[in-house]
Amino acid sequence: MTEQCSLRKAGAEGLRFNSPLSEARASHLIDLVTDDAPTSLIDLGCGKGALLLWAVQSHSGLHGTGIDSDAAMIARAGQEARRLSLQGRAAFITGDAVQWAAPQSQAGICVGASHIFGGIEPTLIRLGELVPHGRVLVADGFWAADPDAWCLETFGSLPVGLDGFSALATNAGWRVVDARASTQQEWDDFEAGWRSGVEAVGTDEARSYASSRRQEYEQHYRSILSFSWLVLAQ
Repeated sequence: MTEQCSLRKAGAEGLRFNSPLSEARASHLIDLVTDDAPTSLIDLGCGKGALLLWAVQSHSGLHGTGIDSDAAMIARAGQEARRLSLQGRAAFITGDAVQWAAPQSQAGICVGASHIFGGIEPTLIRLGELVPHGRVLVADGFWAADPDAWCLETFGSLPVGLDGFSALATNAGWRVVDARASTQQEWDDFEAGWRSGVEAVGTDEARSYASSRRQEYEQHYRSILSFSWLVLAQ
């Protein structure tokens, strides 16, 4: 299990964004989130901080703070901020996003991290507390088609359809500014990049693990599991 955890991290290491997200979509989403010219941005479960750094780098008046429980990822984010000369405008904290006593912010991000808070609904509530008057980007999985038993056991309960995901946001008091799903090409590129990162480890176990991941993707969740990208406003 420890080896598999290490291999999963290796898979993420080779990706700019650890999600099915193209650079074109990243630019579009950040432009929407920062439409009101916020000066502060928080990222809950930021990982290596790629999307936060993208936002800060592309909007000169923006300062960002990311938090994640993975100390190695936070160290990587800090290194990248220094490489980009953004250390004065992008801060990264190792900690628990649930317990984080963060000041209110003017914009927020939470991508693929709703499990931290126990689901989509509590994530939306937490973002509402931290970003009471701005826009947020919330992204996570949903079922685009009927999942099989393997999918349900592996990924658990997810919203059904993009409309179902959007309805959760509306019911939580948010206004949906923009709602889209990752394209199949974004998914294929993400999976291929992830497998390449694992294979780059160079061991037989790594190659076997990457091969198993490919089989799972092609046989079970390709075109079944999708990923939402919602920009919301209070």
